[in-house]
Amino acid sequence: LYQELGPGSRVSLAKLSADHYISTGRRLRLAVDASIWAFQVQAGKGGNNPALRTLYYRLIRLLHLNITPLFVFDGPNRPVFKRNHKTNTTMTPTLTRSTKALLKLFGFPYHEAPGEAEAECANLQKHGIVDAVLSEDVDTLMFGCGVTFRNWSGEGGKSRTPTHVSVYERESVEAVSGLTPEGMVLIALMRGGDYLPEGVPGCGIKIAASAARAGFGELLCALDAQDEGGLVAWRRRLQSELETNESGYFKRRNKTVRIPEGFPDMTVLGYYKKPVISSKEKVERLRNSIRWSGEIDSSGLRESARWAFEWRGKIGAAKFIRCLAPAVMSWNLCTPTEGIRELVSGFHGRREHFSTGECKELRISFIPGNVVKVNMDAEADDDVEVQPNDDDEFAQDGEDGASKTKDYDPYTLERMWVLEVFARQGVPEMVEEYENPKPKAR
Repeated sequence: LYQELGPGSRVSLAKLSADHYISTGRRLRLAVDASIWAFQVQAGKGGNNPALRTLYYRLIRLLHLNITPLFVFDGPNRPVFKRNHKTNTTMTPTLTRSTKALLKLFGFPYHEAPGEAEAECANLQKHGIVDAVLSEDVDTLMFGCGVTFRNWSGEGGKSRTPTHVSVYERESVEAVSGLTPEGMVLIALMRGGDYLPEGVPGCGIKIAASAARAGFGELLCALDAQDEGGLVAWRRRLQSELETNESGYFKRRNKTVRIPEGFPDMTVLGYYKKPVISSKEKVERLRNSIRWSGEIDSSGLRESARWAFEWRGKIGAAKFIRCLAPAVMSWNLCTPTEGIRELVSGFHGRREHFSTGECKELRISFIPGNVVKVNMDAEADDDVEVQPNDDDEFAQDGEDGASKTKDYDPYTLERMWVLEVFARQGVPEMVEEYENPKPKAR
């Protein structure tokens, strides 16, 4: 289906975050389908608890970008089967508990949907609880989501570091592709979608998309489920157009495509048309109760990393600080406290880099151990080798990379790039002094 929708706009997630903050004065809020991320993080390899560690790194990235995710978990009324597989099999009870515990430590909120998480994510976006949905599935668009981000990954060259997303805005999608949410539902029904993999025999994506652009999706979704006469008339009209192409909706006549008598399955159509989602009243209660600015529990995260990832001893503690401190520094600049000025030691340049969509950045120096505080005296002397895993991906784009954990001293000055908008928010006087230095006395 994405071939019909087009590639979307490929945009740096850092730029989306910065632009949003400039225009609204608050952090970008993204709904995330927890089950999709659970499936993706299973690809994590090496070390202890690779899936949870991959999730940990992703959360650090969002923290660094000053993006607040709202994780949405599937609820009890989700459809039991999708693509002939039981739903939610990747989100095991153990992984669910671990994920929620980790989110609490990061201060990120989560929410349990009454039904399917993807439908609830779209619902929350439509009601303005979140600004966009970060997903890999097209279903969010079928559920009427206004803004969807997908394919968070590297851009250009061989970069493994996820920097860009493909942005799909509902109005732009309709203008470019001619496909509405109702049209996409029809494509899923005819071509085969999550709930009905078989679709209409002999019907390819091009035929289904042409039927959708002709408005058959809107006509179908407007019918009442009990309107048998209306459904029969709808089927006959679609079959007639397929066979004769009288209105020129298709590239040619398609006499071999036969619409089955029982098409569409009204239960399946109902999953798309009327998914089980939170009512307006529940959405408003969520709006009033959700905490977007939870505190980062550094000591809790240290204990979690110690036992979940086996980052033990002084080397493990150094690795923990090395991975987390730059993100916490960036986050703290966006919500400055009284002591933030003492954490920034100086400024050392500016740039506009591809990885951030050419957004202005400033290079600051700071002492990581002062940002993420760990009692190193209480850490055991190292008697185990800490696995390197893939934390080297945290070397920033355009940098030579931080020193390896074994040689890393969290109490020496380190430099990092931060988006200028957040530096100005956190230490405006220091930025002003850097840009307009006082003349040296003779």
